[in-house]
Amino acid sequence: MGLLDKYVQLVSGPAPDMPALMGGLLGSEDTFLAWASVTPEAVEADGSGGVSSDPLNRLLNMAVKVAVSAHSANKHIGGADGSIARTLPRDGEQLTLVVSAAGLSAWRGNGYRGNIPEPHYRIAAEHIRSVTDTGQRGQGGTAICRVEFVDDSFFDYRLYVNTDEFLAACRTRWSGN
Repeated sequence: MGLLDKYVQLVSGPAPDMPALMGGLLGSEDTFLAWASVTPEAVEADGSGGVSSDPLNRLLNMAVKVAVSAHSANKHIGGADGSIARTLPRDGEQLTLVVSAAGLSAWRGNGYRGNIPEPHYRIAAEHIRSVTDTGQRGQGGTAICRVEFVDDSFFDYRLYVNTDEFLAACRTRWSGN
């Protein structure tokens, strides 16, 4: 453990036991398989024009944000309007994504410093075709994974923590689909 790791642990506290924490939150009728810390890859722009006092600059900033958001959505979200992927939140919030026997669930919070994750949304396993590494890498080498749904839509997530274990559990979970 390096000096930086020791500092991070001192500031944030010890890492939570995610299998025990999430296993308890999922309930006895579901089986925890793995987790990852993620954000949606196609983050939706907030629509603000920034902090510029110049109205023209604010307008230009808003137009750029809308264009970047649309481009990102076209690349990282697929499917018809109303499809599963098109209904998922894109606010950019960091989530704990859990693969379990019942499917995928997204949780707000990460278990550090007593922060108990709260459910954000769940996707039943029968609606998921596969979860795979796209081979693309984000800033800092973070993996991008694609969740493909049975309605032929898809949604990409950027994986920050526990990538290999999460992807392996997804391969195993949806190997028969």
